[in-house]
Amino acid sequence: IYVSLLERNPNHHDAWQLLGLLAYQVGEYQSALEWMTTSLSLLETQPAVYANLGLVWVSLNNDTEAEIAFKRSLELDPKHVQAR
Repeated sequence: IYVSLLERNPNHHDAWQLLGLLAYQVGEYQSALEWMTTSLSLLETQPAVYANLGLVWVSLNNDTEAEIAFKRSLELDPKHVQAR
């Protein structure tokens, strides 16, 4: 579904985010990183994407980048539960 949506509208940030989340859930961390980063390049004010990106970085054993992503999520939404 998301790929079809992106074929019609490659600037659909939610589709990139959700595709990245699916990739994360099946352990495709590099793809998840790429697609979530693409989503953020289209709309930088998405706390949920930063929080999910933090999870990807944790899975890639990069705690420094994970902390940066979680902090950015909390800057955008101090009550964001997933980033806490």
